[in-house]
Amino acid sequence: MKRVVITAFAWALIAIVGAAIGAEATATHWAVGTWKLNVAMSKFNPGPAPKSDTRTYAPSAQGVTVMIKIVGADGKEVSVQTRYIIDGKQHPFPGSPDYDSITVWRVDDSKIEYTLQKGRDVVETGSSSVSKDGKVLTLISKGATATGEVYGDTLVFDRE
Repeated sequence: MKRVVITAFAWALIAIVGAAIGAEATATHWAVGTWKLNVAMSKFNPGPAPKSDTRTYAPSAQGVTVMIKIVGADGKEVSVQTRYIIDGKQHPFPGSPDYDSITVWRVDDSKIEYTLQKGRDVVETGSSSVSKDGKVLTLISKGATATGEVYGDTLVFDRE
């Protein structure tokens, strides 16, 4: 369950990054709205997959706010709310034992890529992209936790 909480924070950042590229987040941006994890289409390495994951993105004065509600494989609920400002620079992210900063860059209108760092070491890389029809959000990550657990996840969300 600890990895689910840590991963929830990381995915909150990733999805927020996708929702607020640059300092511009508007109600018409592709990630604003509610997304539900399609567990069958997602891959968790190592598992297990959560039972559910729902994310709601909304514009805020600081970029985009995301609310995440995850029900882990063990049935425990985790709720996370966070926001993030994107300006192409490395930003601190306190509260995680696995990383303390994030850097994000825009690839194109529907995709961003990012790195998470612990000190000067990159501990995770990934991307967030939306399908051309705006109905599917895909979050991909690869990294290692502070305890050395290696992971590589692909989360597929459907827009509600």
